[in-house]
Amino acid sequence: MIIVIADDITGAAEIAGIAHRYGLKSTLHIDAMPEDMRDDDADVAVIATDARSYNADAAAEITANAVCSAYHSVGSLGTKNVLFRKTDSALRGNVEEELAALDQQITADHEQIRQENVLHESLKGQIGLLEEQIRTEQSNREHAIARMETIDSEVEKRWLEKKEYVAQIVFYGVGIVGQRGEI
Repeated sequence: MIIVIADDITGAAEIAGIAHRYGLKSTLHIDAMPEDMRDDDADVAVIATDARSYNADAAAEITANAVCSAYHSVGSLGTKNVLFRKTDSALRGNVEEELAALDQQITADHEQIRQENVLHESLKGQIGLLEEQIRTEQSNREHAIARMETIDSEVEKRWLEKKEYVAQIVFYGVGIVGQRGEI
């Protein structure tokens, strides 16, 4: 998506009209883009800020807010989304201050994205460690179950041996008693 920030409504409407004339789906927004706008909602999204009619500090803040709304709306700029600043052909308004604010906001947003990527990679590493711990615990559990089954089998085997031994003793005892005629 091409995102255009214009410092007045006429420049914004001009860009949206040109995009439409070339068959591009365009949207025109006042001050900010909606947060729920998807990439396929438009080929060109134009934000009319009216920053030209404000003093330099206010114009810079308005432009920074428009850039911020674009980031929040489409996620990030880069290969899929391109930011374009529409300036008056006679350079009326606070062009220098707005461009500085635009650059500052983009730099800040890039730094935030970089930090989020670092955090994301760190979390992926932690998840990998947790997955390995789970696999180890599952392996230990399976080993413990197999060992318990072996012990149960050994206990049962010994129990049967003792039971057979006791039966032999009883049988032998009955045989001895039977020979003496006491039964």
